[in-house]
Amino acid sequence: MGLQIVKKEGIDVIFATCPPFSDALIGTLLKLLTGKPLVLDFRDDWIETPWYDSKPKISRTIERWMEGWAVRTAQKVILVTEWSQKAFLRRYPDQPREKFLFLPNGCDLDDFVGLNSTQVVPRNAKFTILHAGSLNDAKLWARSPLTLFQAISNILKQQPEMADKLEMVFAGDFTKRHRELAEEMGLSNIIKELGHLPHADVLRLIKSADLLLAINYEGFSTLIPGKIYEYWAAGGPPILFLSCSGAAQELIEKKELGITVPPDDVQAIEHAILTVYNRSVTGNPIHISATGVEEYDRKTLSGTLAQVLSSILPDKK
Repeated sequence: MGLQIVKKEGIDVIFATCPPFSDALIGTLLKLLTGKPLVLDFRDDWIETPWYDSKPKISRTIERWMEGWAVRTAQKVILVTEWSQKAFLRRYPDQPREKFLFLPNGCDLDDFVGLNSTQVVPRNAKFTILHAGSLNDAKLWARSPLTLFQAISNILKQQPEMADKLEMVFAGDFTKRHRELAEEMGLSNIIKELGHLPHADVLRLIKSADLLLAINYEGFSTLIPGKIYEYWAAGGPPILFLSCSGAAQELIEKKELGITVPPDDVQAIEHAILTVYNRSVTGNPIHISATGVEEYDRKTLSGTLAQVLSSILPDKK
C-alpha cells in the first residue's frame, strides 16, 4: 500500500514515526524500493528498554539488528529527548552525528492563551492533587499510584484532620486494581474519578489544582511524559514527579517545575506533599513559571521539522 501511495501521490519524503517499530521497517523497505529519502521519528526508544530487555536473547539480537538496519538506511533520525539522542549516538558511532536530531515533544500554547490571561480559574475548596492522563498496571508499562496512596495514607494516620482538607482527582483511565488499592487503604472518600474529559476541561483542572502528579514508566530513562509540557504551560501548580533518574527528571529540575522523587520512596513523597500543602495553607503557595515553555510550542517544533524535511528534499529543478 505504501508503494502504491508513493507512486500515485508523488511522495517526496518518507516519514516513519514509531512505535509501533514496524513502521521503521516499512519506511526502510519503501526507501529501498523507491529511492525516496527516509526520516525516522522515534517517539519512544526501541531497544535498551525494560520491555526490550524482557525478550529472549534471539529476539533482542534480531531487533537490535533491525533498528541498526533502519537507522543506517535513513537520512535523518529524530529523537524526542536529549537522553535518547545521546543513546543513539553511542550505539551508532559509525554514523554522522548530524544524522541524529533532537526535536522534543511539546504542547499547543494557543490552548493556554485564555487560561493564562483573561480567564479566571476558581480555586478548589480543598487542597487538590491532580493526575491528568491514564494510569495502568501493565507489567512492563506500569504507571501506578501505589506509593502515592501509601504516602497519603501515612499522612492521614499522622494528621487525620487532613482527610477533610485533601482531595485526589484523576482525569483519565483509573483501573479497577487502583480503585481496590484505594479502598484497602481507606482513601476512597478523598479520591474523585472524572474519567476522560474534553481537553479544555482538563486544562482548567490543571490550572485550579494545587499539586500536579506525573508518574513515569519505570526504567525508561530516555522518556519524558507528554503531560509534563502541558503542566508547565499552565504556569501555576508545581509538579510532583515520581520517576527514576532520566530525561524527565532532568527537565523538571533544570526548569524548576516542581519536585522529583524516586517512585518507591514513600517517605520522600510524603515530605513533598506536606511541603506543598503547608506552603498552600499558609498563604505562600508554590507556583511554577511558564517561562521557557515557548520553545516547546508545537508550531515552533513543526517549523523545525519542516526545515528538516526541506533539507533532504530531492532537487526537482
